[in-house]
Amino acid sequence: MRVLMVNTSDNTGGAALACYRLMNALESAGVEVRMLVRDKGTDDSRVTAIGSKWKKAVERLMLLPFTAFNRKKSWTIDTNWLGTDISATEAFQWADVIHLHWVNQGFLSVEDIGKIARSGKKVVWTLHDLWPLDSIYHYSQQEKYPCLESGTLKRKLKACCGRGISFVACSKWLEGQLASSPILTGNTLCSIPNPIDTSLFCPKDKTAARRRLGLPSEERIVLFVSQKLSDERKGARYFIEAVNAMDNISVAVLGADGELVAEQIRHKTHVLGYVSDQQKIVDIYNSADVFVLPSLNDNLPNTIMEAMACGVPCVGFATGGIPQMIDHGTNGFIAGVRNTDELKQGIASCLENQASFSKACITKVENCFSQKAVAEKFIELYGRTDA
Repeated sequence: MRVLMVNTSDNTGGAALACYRLMNALESAGVEVRMLVRDKGTDDSRVTAIGSKWKKAVERLMLLPFTAFNRKKSWTIDTNWLGTDISATEAFQWADVIHLHWVNQGFLSVEDIGKIARSGKKVVWTLHDLWPLDSIYHYSQQEKYPCLESGTLKRKLKACCGRGISFVACSKWLEGQLASSPILTGNTLCSIPNPIDTSLFCPKDKTAARRRLGLPSEERIVLFVSQKLSDERKGARYFIEAVNAMDNISVAVLGADGELVAEQIRHKTHVLGYVSDQQKIVDIYNSADVFVLPSLNDNLPNTIMEAMACGVPCVGFATGGIPQMIDHGTNGFIAGVRNTDELKQGIASCLENQASFSKACITKVENCFSQKAVAEKFIELYGRTDA
């Protein structure tokens, strides 16, 4: 069986990370796997780049009039007017299964996706957010653009309905959110989580990890991680409120815009910046006593999975796929959405029960999110997908 992963990037963003990890998991299980991207950031010979970034820029400009020329708002939606036809590439012809992931921002147009669906190959599409089975939105939002919604949805219905596509939600929450989508007509939807490499993300000696990072050995460190810490959806304001109401802790922040978060925290804060080295990221998780991700809207966050695999108890809000990962009172704490008092209680609970929670985190990851467990589910799905 030969599988082609298709994603906008091979190393930027959560979907790219999940896609790349799945490629490795499937290869470890004996499947031949390659990846096709627009933005190649690794030197992996299995990854081939195609297309140009100019389409991403042009499509953003085309969206600006609809968002009153608000650039920030234009990034919350996608119409996929522009893209690249990948069906004639050597990689596409080589594959038995085409496995789509996050293909927005000028990589594949809706019409390109329709051509893939009509190719006669088996097509699987992992949903990293709402967009594939919604109209133009990646996540639920108050501001709507009905003039864009209807046209994009009609194009998706024409491209995808009745094509036998196997849509895969990363979380049960996302599966439930999209179960009534009209795009599912003649297609299927199931839930399979993203995998994690537990040979890389695993418990290490905390003292040694902190020494390598130059972090003090005696502090109780509360960690917050996001690709962009100032992203409102990741809930930094609630994290700040919660930790500022606590005593005898220090904070570590990993990701872009860490200084903006640190200047609002009254405790000693270690700004770790943006880190791409995987071994260093593993050290950062192992240096933490508790990990907090107060996302307001998230699917199945890689960061929580990474922290749990390293044996770090986690705190998050009861939203998205987070309750599927954190078992309240067993390996972490689930707080009410936007409830900073409960977020504070959760941090305290994880610090108090660190030893037992840590063991439960490792067990949960091994049973539910390991490469072996996830690869087996996808191999079964590939075998029963109708071409």
